[in-house]
Amino acid sequence: METDTVNATIVTSGEKWVGFGYRSIYSITDELIGEAEKSILMTAYLLSDSRIVERLRSALERDVYVEIFLNHQQNNEVSQAMEYILQFVNMYQNINLTVLSREMLHAKVMVVDYSRTLISSANLTFSGMTLNYEMGILIDDQSMANDVIKLLRRLRV
Repeated sequence: METDTVNATIVTSGEKWVGFGYRSIYSITDELIGEAEKSILMTAYLLSDSRIVERLRSALERDVYVEIFLNHQQNNEVSQAMEYILQFVNMYQNINLTVLSREMLHAKVMVVDYSRTLISSANLTFSGMTLNYEMGILIDDQSMANDVIKLLRRLRV
């Protein structure tokens, strides 16, 4: 019986985890967005980290297709980072934004170039990616990335 081998790496945040054989969620997120050549598909429950937004803007300027699924902010407190994302929709043609308002989107997922998938518990906030104790997995597998993309795009319907 043949089994498929998937290349996966644990990623973390929190001072007692990062640097002890595990890469940080923040550095992986930054790296994935910075190295994207074709596409970035991501979900966010909370997005307030300005560096991530700046990296997304840079990707858009490199003509990377960016597809974002966001949770609707219940208390009408939209972060400045979220405001910038909303502005990107008017500034760039290579972005597709879906804001879920009837459902709760709590998943934290990023798929880059249809091959690398980051799934973690961390919100895209400075605290979530650095201070909190969060954990995730980075998977280098095109088949799995495509399955995740198909699943996430069902949110549009």
